[in-house]
Parts: sequence; C-alpha cells; structure tokens
Amino acid sequence: MSDLAEQLSSHMQTHHPDGADAGGWTVARDDRDGTAVLVWRPASSLLTLPQVRGMQLYRWLHSLRDAGFEAQPRTDMEVFGRPDEESEDGIARWLHITDWAPATARPGRTVSELAEELRDKVGVLPEHTVSLDPATVPLIEGRPVHGLSFRSYKGQLVVTVHWECESGRLPNPPQWVADLARRHAADTPQEPSS
Repeated sequence: MSDLAEQLSSHMQTHHPDGADAGGWTVARDDRDGTAVLVWRPASSLLTLPQVRGMQLYRWLHSLRDAGFEAQPRTDMEVFGRPDEESEDGIARWLHITDWAPATARPGRTVSELAEELRDKVGVLPEHTVSLDPATVPLIEGRPVHGLSFRSYKGQLVVTVHWECESGRLPNPPQWVADLARRHAADTPQEPSS
C-alpha cells in the first residue's frame, strides 16, 4: 500500500472499525497515481439499501476531511472495473482519496459542536420556546395559545404558535407576540454575524 492508503487504513481502523451492524470497509491504492479508494462492504443483504450506503459513506467522508484527507464521493463504477457506468441510484459508491495534509486536520468535535457548526452554515439557531397560560393571552386564529417558539432566520423573526394539540407557523405575528419575543431576546438565539 502507498503511504496515502496506509494513512487512510490507519484512520479507518482507529475511527471506524468494522462492525456487524454497520458493515465494513475496504481500502485500496490506485497504482496509476498513488491515490486511495475506500469502499463500503455491507454486513448483510439487509444493509444494501442505497440510503444506508450513502449515510455510511457520508459519515466517513466528513471524518476523513476532518482528519486532513482530500476525499471526494464518486458515483461512477470505475473502482469496480466498469468505468463507463454510473451508480444506478445516483448515490456514491466509493470515496476517492487524493491527498492527506495533517496540518489541515480539524480537532475532534462533539455532536453539539457539529450541530452548532451546521446552524452557523445554514444561518439558523435553535428555537426558544415560551409556555403560556391560555387564560392570560389573546386568542390566535380563535384558539387559546399554550406556547410560542421564536427563532431568527436571515434577520427575520420566525414564530411558531402552539395550541393544545397542534402547532403552526405564524406568518404575521400580532404586536403582543413581537413584544414577547423582544422581552425574551436575551434567551432567544440570534442569527450569527458574518
């Protein structure tokens, strides 16, 4: 194996050991250019669904990129000896690893850090929910309000109203709702500044 394939194999053994429930993986080197490939091996025929394969490759792709590998998902069938064919389901079949730069590795992140990073990229932070006593606030759409959720999206206040058994978006919140959101602004997540 080339250094790149060895580094890839070492990373996978450490971070994604083969498992009966998730299946395994195979690392190979491409002798033509020294790159490496990573292919998922399902543990059983039940795991052959394209969505399962896609999720597994997606997890590995981000793990590899965080570790400093240059990796791309591939939908062609070249690694299986059929370079002129594409994946019938349109979901990646393998990962092509072309480089490894340890200096670009990102430190390990917790699930909450990953969620925060995703929210930053999308521009949305979690909702702040306020429970209300229906007897003390005006009706909305003729129904008693049990709670409201607020969040900021692209600088706009987004409000969800919670009735007793259902919830729905409130496109034009009345002034008292906007005032309530403002009072809770200290606890309401704001859109990140760019």
